Formats: sequence, structure tokens, C-alpha cells
Amino acid sequence: MLSTIKQKRLKLSKRKSRRIAKVKPRWKGHSYQRMCISRGFMQKYIGYFLDPGLGKTTLILQLYKMLKMHDKVKGMLVIAPIRVCHLVWPLETQKWSNFEHMKVNVMHGDNKDLWGNLDADIHVINPAGLPWLMEQLKGKRTTSWPFDMLTVDESTMFKNHASARFKMMKKLVPRFARRYILTGTPIPNGYMQLFGQMQIVDEGRSLGTKIGHFRYEYFRQYGNPQFKQFELQVGAEKRINRKIAPFIIRLSAEDNLKLPPLIENKIMIDLPKPVQKIYDKLRKENFVTIKGKDVYPPTAASVAQKLHQICNGNLYEDWDVEDMGAIPSSSKRPYFQLHKEKMAALDELIEELQGKPLFIAYWYHHELIEIEKYFKAKKRKIVILNSKTSDREAISIEKNWNSGKIPVLLAQPASVAHGLNFQGAGGDVCWFSLIYDLEIFDQFIKRLWRQGATKTVRNHFLMIRGSIDEVIYHSLQIKDGKQQDFFRLLSKHLKRKITAERAKRKKRNKR
Repeated sequence: MLSTIKQKRLKLSKRKSRRIAKVKPRWKGHSYQRMCISRGFMQKYIGYFLDPGLGKTTLILQLYKMLKMHDKVKGMLVIAPIRVCHLVWPLETQKWSNFEHMKVNVMHGDNKDLWGNLDADIHVINPAGLPWLMEQLKGKRTTSWPFDMLTVDESTMFKNHASARFKMMKKLVPRFARRYILTGTPIPNGYMQLFGQMQIVDEGRSLGTKIGHFRYEYFRQYGNPQFKQFELQVGAEKRINRKIAPFIIRLSAEDNLKLPPLIENKIMIDLPKPVQKIYDKLRKENFVTIKGKDVYPPTAASVAQKLHQICNGNLYEDWDVEDMGAIPSSSKRPYFQLHKEKMAALDELIEELQGKPLFIAYWYHHELIEIEKYFKAKKRKIVILNSKTSDREAISIEKNWNSGKIPVLLAQPASVAHGLNFQGAGGDVCWFSLIYDLEIFDQFIKRLWRQGATKTVRNHFLMIRGSIDEVIYHSLQIKDGKQQDFFRLLSKHLKRKITAERAKRKKRNKR
């Protein structure tokens, strides 16, 4: 009898332990997140300029939850990059017990539906789906829309004021009672990119509604007028920051999180002499013959692109559309194999790391093909993550990387700049191919160097000595410097605003 009672108790305790194991953690948030939520609750239009890893998604979920509880909103539309739509918003709501009741409707693919999912709290779409969404909302009164709160996750998607997606967004913006934008890199390539993003936040209250007026007020034109090149007027940075400060919250990861050090390691490489001659001739004469075939890039930009390819070991052949027809896809386009110097340096780096996980960035498709061949010949295991990787595969790769099961991960930076977190296992990033885009560059590094990272992150650059690689590297440093200056000025204006508000409160209290 006693044994049967013990058995029953044992069964009950097992069931109880299973139930406990299934209970999801409750999101509590950091103090800086609670400050952001409090400000968002009181203010209808805000740009959250928060570094990657500071938990922008969860603070917006908590903000939406509080606004919904107080009947201030009925639903939220989120516009985000495609991977973020699938891998962040639906998964983040299921990760925490206080958000799991929220229903997320991802509007992507052939079966996307808006009106059949009116019970959803959050409707997520990528910018490419905006024409479809506009068609769905056509003729409908704003009061009948299922959402009245707008969140743009990675607002730099709308940094180009001349793009079709921005023009569509401009029509949607006035229909939302509350608007919030999220990004950690608001001006990756200069202050001009603020105009489109601030239009979403405040409809032109800070920087005006016309791009011409914005340029006239803060910029001056230089060089050939047909190229429309602009630079900031003296003192314009301070004036712009003063204007946008009331609508912005800026927080850096370094100030609000305990992050491990970020170390740079430049690995300098020399080209073989025959390849150096090809490089020099193309740079000086904008023309070179390789294996009996002419390479004649038509513009300065295409010359730079060709030089960049030579540094990485390969060069796409010129394609005559009239003689050969339409240019084939990058996977089928023929290219010259020129050298394997970076490949050898990459192999040495892997040997040096002694089994530590390495996150490698490539840019051109011929680099992917050659790296795969090289690793196969060396019998090294390599995992690839790019635009062809499905969302399910990407989730699996993220899980395996963070558990230390992937020794080498080769990724195309534009495909993984948002939505994936790799801080669990590795601390080494290798740039096989450097890129000009500061936003993608910064976001790629911060897949590893973010909240939860415990190991020192090392940024390895494979660079050809005296080449365009060094030009690209210095260009990134300059752009990053300008963005950091922007953040510093913005922080000063925000501090002044807070101090002024506190002084007003003290006067009121005295009265």
C-alpha cells in the first residue's frame, strides 16, 4: 500500500516538474527599456535610436501591451526586413509569458491575409509588401483599419526620400495615431538620410516636408550639379540635432550593457606580382586584357568594383549584352580566377583560432564558389547563410552556432544584417570582403557583439596592402566617426531637454 502511494506521489511530482519546465520566463526589462516605454506611453511619435542588442522589439511589445490595456491603441502594424518579419516578431512574442497571448499575423507569401486576421494584435509586413497592403486598405476608412499604431523596425529602409517605398509610406503615415521607428544606425551615409526617417516620425515637424527646403536650409551643393552632391553647412549638425531631439531617444550598448571588448585585427596581404600588374593597369588606365579578353569598366564606380573583386581573388568577365544577350545571374556568370592569397590567409586564421567558431563575411558570389571549393579540398566543414537560406534553416543555423556546433559560418552580410543573434558561441568575425555600407557592416558585427555576449569579439580584416581594401576600410571609419559625432550632439541636446524639464517641474512644485 505504501509503495503504491509513493509511486503516485512520484508520478505527480514528475507531472508537476514537467508543468514547471514548460512555464516561459517573464520579461521584466532593463531600467533603460522601462524609461523608453514610459516616454513612448506619454509621447505619440518617437524615433528609438538604440544600438542592436538593446531589446528594441521587447520594449515595443511592452509599450503596445500597456497602450492596449488603456484603450489607447487597437492594433499595431510593423514594417520590417523580411527575415525580421519571420524570425523576430512571431518568435519574440512566444519567448516570454507576458507576450504569448499576442497574435502575430505575418503578411508575406501567397497566402498573406489582412482582413481574415482581424483578431491579430500585430500585423507584420516587409516594404516589398506595401503595394499589396495599400490595395487592401483602398477605400477603407481609417477607423475600420485593424491597426492605428505604426512601428518601423530598421527605419533606414526608408532613408532614400526618392524611393517608391518612401512615397507609399508617406501616404500611410498620417493615418496612424502613434508612430515609432527603430534603428541603431540612423545616418550610415550622412545626415541627408535623416529626412525620410523623420517624416515617418513627425510628418515634417522637425526637418520640414520638402527635400528641397531641407537641402537649402542645412546643406550646400558642390561639384558637378548633375551629380547632386551635397555637404553640410557649417554648424548645420547642431541645428539638425536641436530640431529632432524632442522626437528621439538615443541609447548606446556600451553605456547600458556590460559588453566584452571589441578588438580589430588587420591582416595585411600582398598580391602576387602578375596580379599586381593587372590591378595597377586597371586602376591607372581603366582597361586591362586578361587571358585574351578585354575588361573595360565604363564608369569610375564600376572600376572600383572591379578592383575590389581583384583584391578578393576573382574578377567577373565583361558581358556584351548585344553579342551575348542578357547578363546571367551571378551564380552562372563566368569569372577569371586570379589568386588565392586571401584564401591562404583565411586558412591560417582558422588554424590560429584552434577550433574557435569563425563568422566569415563574403560579398560576391564568385567568392562563395571559390571558398567552398577551397574548404572542400581541405576537408573542412563549412555552413553557408545567405539569401537562399530558408527561415527554418536560418533558425537551425542560429541554434547550432550558439551551441558551438558550427566551426565556420560563411555569410553574406546583406542577408544576415538583421534578425539573427550569434552571441552565444563565437567571438571572431572575419571580413573576407570589405563593404562600403556602414549600416550592414555595423549590424553584421552586432550579430555577435550584443547583449548576452561574454567573450571578446575580434574583428579580423583580410586586406590587400596599398589597395582599394584600405580605401574601403578608411571610408567606414570616417562614416562611423560622423555617426558617433551625430550621437554625441544628439545626447547633449537630449540632456539639455531633460534638465530644462526638471527645472520647470521644480518651479511648479514651489508654486
